[in-house]
Amino acid sequence: WTAACTRLAVSAHRLQSGCLVRAMELLLRADSRLSGDSAAVALRSAAESILNCLTAQLGNLGAAVVTLTLRFMAVARVEEQTYLDMLLARLLVLLRHERASFSEPLLAAIACALGTLHEQGVSAKRAASGASAAANRRCMENLGEQLVAALDSMGEEEIARVGGPFVVAFLDDAQRRALLQRAAALRVGL
Repeated sequence: WTAACTRLAVSAHRLQSGCLVRAMELLLRADSRLSGDSAAVALRSAAESILNCLTAQLGNLGAAVVTLTLRFMAVARVEEQTYLDMLLARLLVLLRHERASFSEPLLAAIACALGTLHEQGVSAKRAASGASAAANRRCMENLGEQLVAALDSMGEEEIARVGGPFVVAFLDDAQRRALLQRAAALRVGL
Protein backbone atom coordinates (compact mmCIF):
# COMPACT_ATOMS: atom_id res chain seq x y z
CA TRP A 1 0.00 0.00 0.00
CA THR A 2 2.86 2.37 0.70
CA ALA A 3 4.13 2.01 -2.87
CA ALA A 4 0.62 2.53 -4.25
CA CYS A 5 0.20 5.70 -2.18
CA THR A 6 3.56 6.98 -3.36
CA ARG A 7 2.68 6.36 -7.01
CA LEU A 8 -0.70 8.02 -6.52
CA ALA A 9 0.93 11.08 -4.97
CA VAL A 10 3.10 11.46 -8.07
CA SER A 11 0.41 10.82 -10.68
CA ALA A 12 -2.82 12.17 -9.12
CA HIS A 13 -2.75 15.17 -11.46
CA ARG A 14 -3.43 12.82 -14.39
CA LEU A 15 -6.69 11.50 -12.93
CA GLN A 16 -10.20 12.74 -13.67
CA SER A 17 -12.39 13.75 -10.74
CA GLY A 18 -14.25 10.41 -10.70
CA CYS A 19 -10.97 8.54 -10.41
CA LEU A 20 -9.80 10.87 -7.63
CA VAL A 21 -13.00 10.13 -5.71
CA ARG A 22 -12.55 6.40 -6.27
CA ALA A 23 -8.94 6.65 -5.05
CA MET A 24 -10.14 8.32 -1.83
CA GLU A 25 -12.74 5.58 -1.31
CA LEU A 26 -10.14 2.85 -1.81
CA LEU A 27 -7.62 4.47 0.50
CA LEU A 28 -10.27 4.91 3.20
CA ARG A 29 -11.01 1.19 3.00
CA ALA A 30 -7.31 0.31 3.04
CA ASP A 31 -6.53 2.52 6.03
CA SER A 32 -6.71 -0.38 8.49
CA ARG A 33 -4.05 -2.20 6.46
CA LEU A 34 -1.67 0.75 6.48
CA SER A 35 0.64 0.65 9.46
CA GLY A 36 3.89 2.33 10.31
CA ASP A 37 5.31 5.79 9.85
CA SER A 38 6.27 5.33 6.20
CA ALA A 39 2.72 4.24 5.33
CA ALA A 40 1.26 7.24 7.18
CA VAL A 41 3.59 9.62 5.33
CA ALA A 42 2.74 8.00 1.99
CA LEU A 43 -0.99 8.19 2.71
CA ARG A 44 -0.74 11.86 3.71
CA SER A 45 1.27 12.62 0.57
CA ALA A 46 -1.31 10.88 -1.63
CA ALA A 47 -4.12 12.71 0.18
CA GLU A 48 -2.49 16.09 -0.33
CA SER A 49 -1.99 15.36 -4.04
CA ILE A 50 -5.62 14.30 -4.41
CA LEU A 51 -6.86 17.36 -2.51
CA ASN A 52 -4.68 19.61 -4.62
CA CYS A 53 -6.24 18.16 -7.78
CA LEU A 54 -9.79 18.42 -6.42
CA THR A 55 -9.50 22.12 -5.58
CA ALA A 56 -9.86 23.06 -9.24
CA GLN A 57 -13.16 21.16 -9.34
CA LEU A 58 -14.46 22.29 -5.96
CA GLY A 59 -17.53 24.05 -7.37
CA ASN A 60 -18.74 20.79 -8.89
CA LEU A 61 -18.47 18.68 -5.74
CA GLY A 62 -21.71 17.51 -4.17
CA ALA A 63 -22.50 16.83 -0.53
CA ALA A 64 -21.43 13.17 -0.64
CA VAL A 65 -18.03 13.94 -2.18
CA VAL A 66 -17.36 16.83 0.21
CA THR A 67 -18.19 14.48 3.09
CA LEU A 68 -15.93 11.77 1.68
CA THR A 69 -13.13 14.32 1.28
CA LEU A 70 -13.48 15.52 4.88
CA ARG A 71 -13.36 11.93 6.11
CA PHE A 72 -10.32 11.29 3.92
CA MET A 73 -8.55 14.36 5.32
CA ALA A 74 -9.16 13.11 8.85
CA VAL A 75 -7.97 9.55 8.18
CA ALA A 76 -4.90 10.72 6.26
CA ARG A 77 -4.16 13.35 8.94
CA VAL A 78 -3.79 16.15 6.40
CA GLU A 79 -2.38 19.16 8.22
CA GLU A 80 -3.12 21.89 5.67
CA GLN A 81 -5.75 24.34 6.97
CA THR A 82 -6.37 25.80 3.50
CA TYR A 83 -7.87 22.54 2.23
CA LEU A 84 -10.32 22.47 5.13
CA ASP A 85 -11.23 26.13 4.59
CA MET A 86 -12.02 25.47 0.91
CA LEU A 87 -14.11 22.40 1.72
CA LEU A 88 -16.03 24.28 4.40
CA ALA A 89 -16.77 27.10 1.95
CA ARG A 90 -18.20 24.54 -0.48
CA LEU A 91 -20.07 22.83 2.35
CA LEU A 92 -21.64 26.15 3.32
CA VAL A 93 -22.94 26.65 -0.23
CA LEU A 94 -24.35 23.13 -0.26
CA LEU A 95 -25.95 23.50 3.18
CA ARG A 96 -27.71 26.65 2.02
CA HIS A 97 -28.78 25.55 -1.46
CA GLU A 98 -29.07 21.76 -1.31
CA ARG A 99 -30.28 21.07 2.23
CA ALA A 100 -32.23 18.01 1.13
CA SER A 101 -29.04 16.27 -0.02
CA PHE A 102 -27.83 16.01 3.60
CA SER A 103 -29.20 12.79 5.05
CA GLU A 104 -28.78 11.97 8.73
CA PRO A 105 -25.85 9.58 8.08
CA LEU A 106 -24.15 12.24 5.95
CA LEU A 107 -24.56 14.90 8.65
CA ALA A 108 -23.16 12.50 11.25
CA ALA A 109 -20.19 11.64 9.01
CA ILE A 110 -19.41 15.33 8.46
CA ALA A 111 -19.59 16.04 12.20
CA CYS A 112 -17.36 13.05 12.98
CA ALA A 113 -14.75 14.09 10.40
CA LEU A 114 -14.71 17.71 11.58
CA GLY A 115 -14.39 16.62 15.21
CA THR A 116 -11.49 14.33 14.32
CA LEU A 117 -9.76 17.05 12.29
CA HIS A 118 -10.23 19.50 15.18
CA GLU A 119 -8.53 17.05 17.55
CA GLN A 120 -5.67 16.70 15.06
CA GLY A 121 -5.12 20.48 14.93
CA VAL A 122 -6.83 21.34 11.62
CA SER A 123 -9.99 23.04 12.74
CA ALA A 124 -13.02 24.93 11.49
CA LYS A 125 -12.29 27.30 14.38
CA ARG A 126 -9.05 28.32 12.72
CA ALA A 127 -8.61 29.70 9.25
CA ALA A 128 -5.91 30.73 6.82
CA SER A 129 -7.49 34.19 6.39
CA GLY A 130 -10.12 36.48 7.91
CA ALA A 131 -12.58 35.74 5.11
CA SER A 132 -12.12 32.02 5.68
CA ALA A 133 -12.70 32.45 9.41
CA ALA A 134 -16.06 34.14 8.75
CA ALA A 135 -17.07 31.50 6.20
CA ASN A 136 -16.01 28.68 8.53
CA ARG A 137 -18.07 30.18 11.36
CA ARG A 138 -21.17 30.49 9.12
CA CYS A 139 -20.67 26.93 7.87
CA MET A 140 -20.47 25.53 11.38
CA GLU A 141 -23.55 27.51 12.45
CA ASN A 142 -25.51 26.14 9.47
CA LEU A 143 -24.24 22.62 10.07
CA GLY A 144 -25.18 22.78 13.76
CA GLU A 145 -28.67 24.04 12.92
CA GLN A 146 -29.24 21.34 10.32
CA LEU A 147 -27.87 18.63 12.61
CA VAL A 148 -30.21 19.67 15.44
CA ALA A 149 -33.16 19.87 13.03
CA ALA A 150 -32.46 16.26 12.01
CA LEU A 151 -32.02 14.88 15.55
CA ASP A 152 -35.49 13.34 15.80
CA SER A 153 -34.80 11.35 12.62
CA MET A 154 -31.38 10.19 13.74
CA GLY A 155 -30.91 6.69 15.07
CA GLU A 156 -28.42 5.32 17.53
CA GLU A 157 -25.67 4.86 14.97
CA GLU A 158 -25.87 8.43 13.64
CA ILE A 159 -25.96 9.98 17.12
CA ALA A 160 -22.96 7.93 18.24
CA ARG A 161 -21.07 8.77 15.06
CA VAL A 162 -21.38 12.53 15.60
CA GLY A 163 -18.87 12.10 18.39
CA GLY A 164 -17.90 14.01 21.48
CA PRO A 165 -15.16 16.14 19.89
CA PHE A 166 -17.62 17.75 17.47
CA VAL A 167 -20.28 18.25 20.13
CA VAL A 168 -17.88 19.94 22.54
CA ALA A 169 -16.00 22.04 19.97
CA PHE A 170 -18.71 23.20 17.58
CA LEU A 171 -22.23 23.08 19.03
CA ASP A 172 -23.61 25.90 21.15
CA ASP A 173 -25.14 25.13 24.55
CA ALA A 174 -28.72 24.75 23.28
CA GLN A 175 -27.62 22.50 20.40
CA ARG A 176 -25.43 20.46 22.72
CA ARG A 177 -28.32 19.96 25.16
CA ALA A 178 -30.67 18.90 22.35
CA LEU A 179 -28.18 16.35 21.05
CA LEU A 180 -27.43 15.00 24.51
CA GLN A 181 -31.15 14.66 25.26
CA ARG A 182 -31.62 12.70 22.04
CA ALA A 183 -28.61 10.53 22.88
CA ALA A 184 -30.03 9.89 26.36
CA ALA A 185 -33.45 9.00 24.91
CA LEU A 186 -31.77 6.46 22.62
CA ARG A 187 -29.38 5.36 25.40
CA VAL A 188 -26.38 6.10 23.22
CA GLY A 189 -22.98 7.23 24.43
CA LEU A 190 -20.85 9.62 22.43
